[in-house]
Amino acid sequence: MGTKVVSMVLAVLLVFASVAVAAGPSPNAKATRVEGVIASIDLDAQLLVIGDVTVQVTPTTVIWIGDAVVGLDALAVGDTVVVCGVVDDAGILWAHHINVKYVGK
Repeated sequence: MGTKVVSMVLAVLLVFASVAVAAGPSPNAKATRVEGVIASIDLDAQLLVIGDVTVQVTPTTVIWIGDAVVGLDALAVGDTVVVCGVVDDAGILWAHHINVKYVGK
């Protein structure tokens, strides 16, 4: 019975891994830079909205305020940021890095 459980766990992990790889931009996605004021932040979904652009933050996204690397929770609506990343087929910008230019409005 132990072998069956291990096999099932491995199969489930393989499915989740393939779904995670399928999510996000394609390898041929175009690099993009957006600058603007944060209109909204969804910490649970790890999303920002800057103008009409939805920005997806990932565990590998690096966020800078000055010389400090910070988490998404350090950003606020009204901050002016520069986001560099790639856009997927749905138009979502997957952030590689975010630099805060101005804190607040």
